[in-house]
Amino acid sequence: MVAPAPRAVRRFRRSGTLFVALPVPDAGCRSAGSRAGVRPPVIGGGASQCLLHGCRSRTQHRARPFGGTSGSSVAWINYTGQFLRGSAGAPTEEERAVATTGGAGRPEKREAITRAATVVFGREGYVRASMDAIAAEAGVSKRTVYNHFGDKETLFLSVALRTSAELTERIDGLMATYLGRVVDLRRDLIDFAVERARAVLSAGEHGALGRAIRAEVANIPADVLEAWLEAGPVASQRALAQHVEALAGRGLLAVEDAALAAEQFTLLTFHGVAERSFWGALPVADEEVERIATAGVDAFLRIHGAPKAAEASSAARG
Repeated sequence: MVAPAPRAVRRFRRSGTLFVALPVPDAGCRSAGSRAGVRPPVIGGGASQCLLHGCRSRTQHRARPFGGTSGSSVAWINYTGQFLRGSAGAPTEEERAVATTGGAGRPEKREAITRAATVVFGREGYVRASMDAIAAEAGVSKRTVYNHFGDKETLFLSVALRTSAELTERIDGLMATYLGRVVDLRRDLIDFAVERARAVLSAGEHGALGRAIRAEVANIPADVLEAWLEAGPVASQRALAQHVEALAGRGLLAVEDAALAAEQFTLLTFHGVAERSFWGALPVADEEVERIATAGVDAFLRIHGAPKAAEASSAARG
């Protein structure tokens, strides 16, 4: 069985906008520059609006999370990284309107800053990247960057969640294509493994940011790292485990722990490509990707293949 995730991150699109739902502690508001608590982003630089709770100052801060329950709230983050107050359900019409416009400031500038930050963080890493460099890359002033994102950590979180969620959404689509309607189990598993590897290898600037996070993991703020993992690698593995469990339910695989089997599949079919490419920094020939995927799937099926599935695959290959 796949254990339910206590901090599951949900993703969906509305009117072309990618939303990410991230559970966050109800740690309260803070002004820009404060290190206290978990930081909902502020807008307007040094002041004053917390979009997580909808308040404009510490005195107006809601002591209880949005929705009236205690313990945690849910931040809806759109593709630009704008945090929105929300409940466990979908964003409200008001929240979607804020997301569509990108919140404070001109949305085209916010998008330019996000693209520039993806480039600069991927090239220089979290520690070395400066807001000056990001502003220069975006063609805006440093004040404009701070007006949109408040500080460097908030901007990095925005970019990390955006890139992670977009790649995860692409991999989810590959799972639906190759694992949702399996005809030839071995062939479909190989095709999925190959296409997933290609998706990561072709991630470009998104891949560069992931490499920067892995290289500087000790310097990345813990809450940012957790959010990136939950929106990306952990979410992908959880989805793969659900597909593995579904295949086992059809009698195509023999598994007792779907999450462990999904982890084994990834180790056998993907990590060889990731290591050879240094997580997408260097190209890997298509023939090598196919070889690694095929060998990995065959090893996986020797562990978890169900007898009737093996017979069906043999018949399909003629």
